[in-house]
Parts: sequence; structure tokens; C-alpha cells
Amino acid sequence: MKKIKLKQVLLFILAAFLVIPAGYFALTHLWYYFQKSPGLDIRDGSHDRGRNGIWMQHGWIGDVSWFKKYHKDPVPFHDPNRLKELATLLKKEHITDLYPHLCPCGFTGAIPPVDDAQTERFLDAFENVRVMPWVGGIFPTDTLLWDKKWRDTFTKSCVNLLVSHPRLAGIHVDIEPVASGDQGFLALLRQLKNEMPAGKLLSVSGYHPSTLVPLVTEYWSEDYSRSVAAIVDQAAVMLYDSAISDPATYRGVMKDWTKQVLDWYGTKEVLIGVPAFEESSVSHYPGAESLQNAFLGVHAGLGRGEIPKAYRGVSIYCEWTMTSDKWKAFESMYRSK
Repeated sequence: MKKIKLKQVLLFILAAFLVIPAGYFALTHLWYYFQKSPGLDIRDGSHDRGRNGIWMQHGWIGDVSWFKKYHKDPVPFHDPNRLKELATLLKKEHITDLYPHLCPCGFTGAIPPVDDAQTERFLDAFENVRVMPWVGGIFPTDTLLWDKKWRDTFTKSCVNLLVSHPRLAGIHVDIEPVASGDQGFLALLRQLKNEMPAGKLLSVSGYHPSTLVPLVTEYWSEDYSRSVAAIVDQAAVMLYDSAISDPATYRGVMKDWTKQVLDWYGTKEVLIGVPAFEESSVSHYPGAESLQNAFLGVHAGLGRGEIPKAYRGVSIYCEWTMTSDKWKAFESMYRSK
């Protein structure tokens, strides 16, 4: 009998790891493709709870060093009339949770500084909404999750921000990528939750479930999502960057993801993160991952019956890519009148 070489065995195992998920995804793709519509077009606003979110630009609260570094003009962000217009727009669109960008943190763990006066002006303009600065960064470039000293500095920096501006509702943590099962990230969330001032919210950018696409490695398992949910108050779960290029498939996957994450996060607040950005990449095809397809998938996932308690609304990524046409899509396909 001919001996099987170790190299052949390893190649067979590697092929199995690549072919089986790819085959499964191909079958899933065909399943959604041949359905008449894996989405559900609900236009009555019944899924809008009036408590949606949006990720926002750094310039709204960032200090002068950010404007200098990126050669940005602070005037448009500091203009009281523009702040008033933005506040009016977001109120009309039922956006009540704001995540102004405050990333990336430094190697020591310190988050970027804010312009104190501008932050208070921003809070004045958005007096009746929840503002949670979006903190974090890129792992492991500037977020050293395994390093306790780094986590201590990051936590202290967030706490100081909340103490300095007590009208902030909390913080929103977004570190990418965080592998499913990463214990350093859970340790950071626990520390933040324990040391933040009483009554402040700990929000996080959650990851979508697996798509079984070999190229997509940034996802969280059910067990890990439940571990995060046990610590945080809220998750805005990023249901995009799926590497899906077919609109029907994306709608179908959104339907399934919506059901999954609402189950996994239990009673914690969940915002369904929907894409409004146009940059193409190996993980994002704007023709498939659009606001319109996302809403069809969310509607199908929620259905026409009782809505899970965890569901708060949707969160738009992101404010600086929203156009008048995209707001019209939001209004016609999702927002209650």
C-alpha cells in the first residue's frame, strides 16, 4: 500500500478548510438569490422606535491638534448655525444616540483630547439626546489590549472625559479588529464598566456573526457576543463588511443576522448598524451593502409580530457620508412619520 506523505495530508486538510466554507457560502448565496425577495419592504415606520444612532466626525468635539494634523478647517464644525441645522435634522430623523469620533488612542492608551468649549457647545445643541464619544483605535497598532498598563491608562482617560463633561451620556468603544474570544477586550470592558461614573452608559461597536466567507475573519461567535453583552449597556452591531456582492444575498444575511444579534444580546440595548458609505473593498460592495438593502433585511428579520426587547433601532455609519438621497431612503424605507 502506497504511503501517504505528511505534505499530502496537510494539503488535504487545508483544502477542506477552504472548500467546505466556500461551498456552504455558495449554497447560501444561491438560496437567497432564487428567493423572490429575501427582504421585506415595510413602509409604515413600525420598526422605528424613534431612538436611532449615528457615528459622527471627529471635528465636532476634537481639539485644535486634530485640525492641524489633518489640515481641516474648524469653522464649519464650530459654526453655531451649522450645529443648529444638524441638531434639527437629526431630531427630525429620530436620531437620539450620537457617537462623535474620538479615535485613535495613543500607544499609552490616552484618548485624544477634546476642545472643551466646543464639546459644551455641542452638548448645548443636542440637549435632549445621548452623546457618547467614540473611542478606541486599531488593534494592535495603537490598542494594546493585552497590556494592563495600557488598559489602565485608557480607562482613566475615558473616566476623566466623563468627569470633565458630566452631560456626556457615556462612551462608545470601537476597537478593530477584535478577534472572537479576545480576553483582553473583555477585561477592558469590565474595567471601564467598574470605573466609569455612576449612571454612565458603556456602549460598544459589536461585530456581525460569521458569513462563512474565508476572507472575512472579523466576526464574533454567539458565545463571545453573549460575553460582551454581559458587560455593556448597549451594542451598535456593525452588520456590514460581509464581502457579499449580491444584493439579494445581503438582504437575506441581514435578515438572519438581525434575528441572531437580538437573541444574543438578550435584554441589552441593540442598535442594528447599517451602511451608508461608498468605499469599495474586499469586504464591502456598496451595490449590495446599501441602506436600502440593509433596511429590507432588517424588516425581514424583525417581521410583523412582536419586536424583541433588545431592539432599540438602527445606527447609521456614518454621518459624513449621508446625502439628501440617503436621508430620503431612510425616511421612506424606515423612519416613522
